[in-house]
Amino acid sequence: MRLKSLFFIILFISGISFAQKIYFCQGVTSDGNPLNKVKSFEIDPSGNYLYILLDNDGIPLSTDLLYLFVDRFVGTSYEPFDSKVIKLDSNATWASYNYQFIEPGDYKIYFINIYQKKIAEARFSVKLREKYISERNAVTSSYYDFCQFVFCEIVLGGKPVRIKNRAYTSKNQGLMYAYINNGAPLNTNKIIVDIWKRGENSFDYDEFVETKKFKVEPDWPDTYFKYQFKKPGSYKFTVYNQNEVIMCKNYINVY
Repeated sequence: MRLKSLFFIILFISGISFAQKIYFCQGVTSDGNPLNKVKSFEIDPSGNYLYILLDNDGIPLSTDLLYLFVDRFVGTSYEPFDSKVIKLDSNATWASYNYQFIEPGDYKIYFINIYQKKIAEARFSVKLREKYISERNAVTSSYYDFCQFVFCEIVLGGKPVRIKNRAYTSKNQGLMYAYINNGAPLNTNKIIVDIWKRGENSFDYDEFVETKKFKVEPDWPDTYFKYQFKKPGSYKFTVYNQNEVIMCKNYINVY
């Protein structure tokens, strides 16, 4: 009899676990129902928004905060990519977040409550829209219209930290990081970086400093490199792909 009771208790607990669902959808009604559910998602190079909806099957979540974690598949495993905090009403039985997917890939999405308990988990695929794939294959400069280039003090977890528009030769030996994010595959085996310096009493960047080349993987959406500034001045960095198509530019003042 005890064994039978234990069986029903386990079955009941399992039923609660499996009742919780994650939906990916274009919208959410006022009572927490998904609108236009999707099983996969196509994005522009600049990214697109999609609702991530947690349905707790009418059972109160019993918390005023939820944590949404987004892991992205890299190489052979899922790695932490992003996280969000969601505020809830005290009796909420569902939660949603309008999330912007900015990079193609395979994702693992999961919710964790304030007690560090995982509530639900789902896998989801994001692809670049077909028309941009065609542009990528053609590799014209328009493919890199959304390419972003920033200077920062360091790159941690694939993200730029402490973005700067100036550097100092006396700080960290003039070392800075250059971070480039195309929001879509770079589609090149290498990047070529031309570095120019503005001449004295000149408005143009007419003093050539050097050219740097860095190996990358074509399917990477972003990359970064380190550069050491040895002299003060105003600098221009122009980044090209392997076919010398301009990807992006940036400027920095060094003191």
